[in-house]
Amino acid sequence: MNLSNHTLTPPQIALLDKGLTFIPAFNTVPLQPVLDCRERNIRNLHLRDYFRHKSQDYDPKEFKNRFKHRSTWRPPPQGA
Repeated sequence: MNLSNHTLTPPQIALLDKGLTFIPAFNTVPLQPVLDCRERNIRNLHLRDYFRHKSQDYDPKEFKNRFKHRSTWRPPPQGA
């Protein structure tokens, strides 16, 4: 029963007929965003390890640093 002035389309009615417990699910997981996040996290860990003993005078919120392109530099591999 529609109590509003809005007229529902057949696909909207079909979706509402599935009930309140209906949860849409993906058939596949988009792999590229997951891989991109993994690489970004690995790079971040390498950078933190490389610069852990260096004093930090860089402020990302400072105006002159706001418009710099993101670096893709990776530190050289460290010995285990």
